This record gives sequence, C-alpha cells and structure tokens, in this order.
Amino acid sequence: MQAIGQYFSIIRDEQKKKWFRTSQAVSKRCLPSTELAADSYAFDMLFEKVNEQADPSKLGAEAWLDRYDADRFGMSEHSFRLPAKKVVTLLFIEYADMLT
Repeated sequence: MQAIGQYFSIIRDEQKKKWFRTSQAVSKRCLPSTELAADSYAFDMLFEKVNEQADPSKLGAEAWLDRYDADRFGMSEHSFRLPAKKVVTLLFIEYADMLT
C-alpha cells in the first residue's frame, strides 16, 4: 500500500455530525459514520471532557468511516474543541487503497 495525504474534516456535537468535507480524491464510498465511536479522541473530548490533542493519534478507520472494509485500514485523527460544545476532527487517510 502506498502512503498518501488525503483527509476528511468533520464537525460534530454530542448528538450528531454537523458537517463534513473531504479532499477531492476521497471516494464517495468513504462516508463518515453517523455514530461517534467510543474509541475516538473526539468522543473523549465531547463526553469525557479531556484536553485537546497535542498530536494526531492513530486508530482504525472503522472508528470513523461507514464502509464495509474500513477495518482493513488505519488513519490518524486530530481533534480540536470548538465553541458551543463542538469538536472538529481532521482524519488523515494513510493509504491509497482507501480511495477506491
């Protein structure tokens, strides 16, 4: 697998995803999940009130993506707190195979 630098950006609050965008190369089959995974740092920021991340953290793509084979891929997550109890997350896709 070839490493690449494509991304998602997602804004959500405690109830739902509010907004998302992807870089143009990301396949329409790669959609963010409607549910926020408990193993994501964004979940911890919204519900456990932890501090913002200093650096991105790696996790399985199945934590964020609604895609049948997401468990085959890894990605990096970097979340930041916004006003009004929202979090913005940048998800960095690491492998070109996720774009198809």
